[in-house]
Amino acid sequence: MKKSRTEFATLNTSIALAIQPFSVILGFINRTVFVSYLGITYLGLSSYLASIISILSLAELGIAEAMSYALYAPLARNDHGKINALMILYKKLYSIIGVVILILGAISSLFFPYMIKDYTINSELYWIYFIFVFNASSGYFFSYKRTLLYVDQRNYIVNLLNFGLNTLRVFLQIAVIVFTQNFIFYLLIESVLNIINNVLLSRIVVRLYNYLYNE
Repeated sequence: MKKSRTEFATLNTSIALAIQPFSVILGFINRTVFVSYLGITYLGLSSYLASIISILSLAELGIAEAMSYALYAPLARNDHGKINALMILYKKLYSIIGVVILILGAISSLFFPYMIKDYTINSELYWIYFIFVFNASSGYFFSYKRTLLYVDQRNYIVNLLNFGLNTLRVFLQIAVIVFTQNFIFYLLIESVLNIINNVLLSRIVVRLYNYLYNE
């Protein structure tokens, strides 16, 4: 028997509160090791590039909130046809956003000589930046399915999966930093685990909502 929305909400809150302290500790450990081995230069560069990506992500223009609102009523009525139609539309919109972010990211890189003054403009910088762009854009090709879980009060699934893979990511990244001091390898670990996260979550959604079209 399916849990009520109140029961799901309680479960979501309990799990979020349980894993939050561990997430904070993992983040602190990762950041401490990062600064100790790679220094504040890479930390500053990472923060700066992340701010550029956050600006590019404005291309979403609130689509997630609009689609979440649109899904509430069909989910409450178990209107499978309407849910499928919305999810297909959502997939198309988010695929467009992912491509737009890739294009805008590529265009933005042309202005690096004018935007970045405290770091050498070289091939390493471009590799680092495009890994950031890839991480930001690739999620849009899968993340539309997450919305179904959030609207259906099943975000505990997302939180648990994120926490498990984030824990693995931190340990792998620390190992890479200690043994290689290579920032690009550090970022690639996040890219790979993001892809694994999206694929696993996509399969979970299809299994839970087996009436979804096999897109």
